[in-house]
Amino acid sequence: MTNETTQLTNRQEEEEEQQQQQQNIDRPLYSQGNHPLISNLSRIDPYENIHTSQSPVNISETDRPREVTSENSQPYRTATDSHPTTTDTPVEDRDTEKNADRIEASITNESLQNLYDDMNSMPSCSERSVISLLYYISCELTQNNPSGHVNSINKELESLKMRMNSEEKSLSNIRNSVKELSVYIQNQNWEEALKLLRKLFKEICPLNIHDLFRFIRKVDDAADGIKNKDIIFLLGNTGAGKSTTLHFLAGSKMIATRIKGLNHIMAASWKNPDLRNVTTSPSAKSETRFIIPITVDLSGVVASRSDSIIICDTPGFEDTNGPEVDIANGISIIRAIRECKSVRPVVLVSYKGIGDRFEGLKNLTHLLACLIPKIKNEIRAFSYIFTKYPENEKDTIHKSLINISETMNEQEKSDISFMNLFEDMLLKTKRQTLVLDPVKDEPKEFLYELLRSTAIEDPKEVFQFSITDKSKNIVNNQVRLYQLSILSAIQRYEYSVIK
Repeated sequence: MTNETTQLTNRQEEEEEQQQQQQNIDRPLYSQGNHPLISNLSRIDPYENIHTSQSPVNISETDRPREVTSENSQPYRTATDSHPTTTDTPVEDRDTEKNADRIEASITNESLQNLYDDMNSMPSCSERSVISLLYYISCELTQNNPSGHVNSINKELESLKMRMNSEEKSLSNIRNSVKELSVYIQNQNWEEALKLLRKLFKEICPLNIHDLFRFIRKVDDAADGIKNKDIIFLLGNTGAGKSTTLHFLAGSKMIATRIKGLNHIMAASWKNPDLRNVTTSPSAKSETRFIIPITVDLSGVVASRSDSIIICDTPGFEDTNGPEVDIANGISIIRAIRECKSVRPVVLVSYKGIGDRFEGLKNLTHLLACLIPKIKNEIRAFSYIFTKYPENEKDTIHKSLINISETMNEQEKSDISFMNLFEDMLLKTKRQTLVLDPVKDEPKEFLYELLRSTAIEDPKEVFQFSITDKSKNIVNNQVRLYQLSILSAIQRYEYSVIK
């Protein structure tokens, strides 16, 4: 095997590892990265001082069973640690082991710390009981010597049943879940108990407020780098290729490969070390949780410029990471963009995501209209890059737009937001259509075209906070549940719950 082939193989393995790592980072409450159990957390009694917030637990390095870094993260305990396998292992047993490993890999030092902090910041209530059970059972799943928390688990289960009754949470699906949970706990089937608890938590708390504030802090930190800067703002639905486009524009060497049987274009090497955090995936799942600003040197791109510009990768619209991430990004990203010096919006439109009659584009324009209410006044600043187009379809984009325009019905024409963006796209693709092939194309040519576009010079007056309709519905549902909880607590004189 040649050195080049070996490097490519290593890079593919690293890319897959980064994807797995990224999938486990910053997810709601229970699945963050692959780190070992913090054993001293498992010895804490959460019944002490339950009405006051506790300071974070001091995590000693000597308490960690194994040192694991973010660069080479593996779950603390693997299937072979507790389930030795042979070639005679039945398929169903191997599937069970893999499922246990997946659950276990989602339990980390950070997720345990978050669970501990959350349950100690709350008074006695059903939400606290569920979080406590999540904490204890997570500890059971990540210990070499399980059954150290069975008494606490049983105690919390009884507490949960009592709280459910007193708080009048009598929905049949919740009652049935608690009954099923009792069976799993009695049989010490911790994997199934944990899965059921996560579903139950979503039932009683559709919006995780604790996670929301944690994510807002993370997005604020990530967004600080774009304040008072000139930025190129990549926009598009999940799967449009924003992370791949960012790598391309920043000068990464792109190669075509296959990952898990799927065609994929990935970065084989990059110039900017910050790009190591920008992962790509052949799947439709978003790999970008928060805004990622990357500085690109413009010397050599435009003769008259020796400065730089920041290109921002952002989570996709209709993102797959949950309402907590969506709302955190909606708050912090827009807050940071409003403080930028100038913004050039670049809309990415993928071949698969656009739809036969541009349904995907219609959904995108509605979301953009929420982000930029007076989008018609700023339309000149928009650029469009078409991604993932087959070779034989690249020269048909403008003609396809013309065909759609000629066959629009009255309902489609009455959609003002869509028509503003569509007509601008039609006009600009007539002059030049930017169709991206990250492997063959030159980033300088695309950067030059993007920099020629008009910039939005006063972002503060243009961008506004926006979240998806799905997230809005979840927020409304959570507010309704809080209202019911407050009324119930007043009737029980449990003012600590209201506080």
